[in-house]
Amino acid sequence: MTAHELYRALENLIPRELSCSWDNDGIMCLPDPSKEVKKVLLSLDATVGAVEYAAKNGFDLIVTHHPLIFRPIKTVSDNRFVTAIKNDISVFSFHTRLDAVDGGVNTALSELLGLTDTERFGDDGLGVIGNVSPMTDREFVLFAKEKLGASKADAVLFDKSVTRVAVVGGDGEHYIPYAHTAGADLYISGRLSYNDMTDASVYGMSMAALGHFETENPVLDKLEKMIKDADPSVITEKFDCNVIEIL
Repeated sequence: MTAHELYRALENLIPRELSCSWDNDGIMCLPDPSKEVKKVLLSLDATVGAVEYAAKNGFDLIVTHHPLIFRPIKTVSDNRFVTAIKNDISVFSFHTRLDAVDGGVNTALSELLGLTDTERFGDDGLGVIGNVSPMTDREFVLFAKEKLGASKADAVLFDKSVTRVAVVGGDGEHYIPYAHTAGADLYISGRLSYNDMTDASVYGMSMAALGHFETENPVLDKLEKMIKDADPSVITEKFDCNVIEIL
């Protein structure tokens, strides 16, 4: 399958119309649309480390969640762009549409945390809310922290029983009121602001921030399956691009 054909196959599964109007996702770099794709590197971000690893190990394509190019660029001086182009490596990024699509970021997060009878919430249907077996908010946050391999959990807890949990991977502060309206006992995201978390008592809803990377990285398994379904012969590998340390 060529790079162009694989992109079209992925776009059919992750439609562009689901992208937010402010987003820039899709084809980031496509040196040769007709090149046969044999090796794909999956990474949450196209970091310097990810691009250099792809170049050293003969990958034809990098597929990411966060866009390689998010804001307009005036010069092609970023070493990531230069390395990708020199080594004939394409880069595809699926951002907010991968958040919103069924089977994307928030589906992966909800499945990992064991949510059942799930449904969408939010002004753009991006969030996922579902049921969990009764436990305290503290117990569930500690469970989620372990499942996600998070180094820490910033949480506002009321030591109450929870049966309804809402999730939004990544930066989810915008969705706090929507999670409350949807009936969440506990809202889990990657990043929540200090001010929003201190206002948790206004909603009477427990909240926890478990890391931007940690709450979004599970989607790589979903992306890998999409690629394998499109072309089973493609070799795939997942790259851990997290460069943030908790000291």
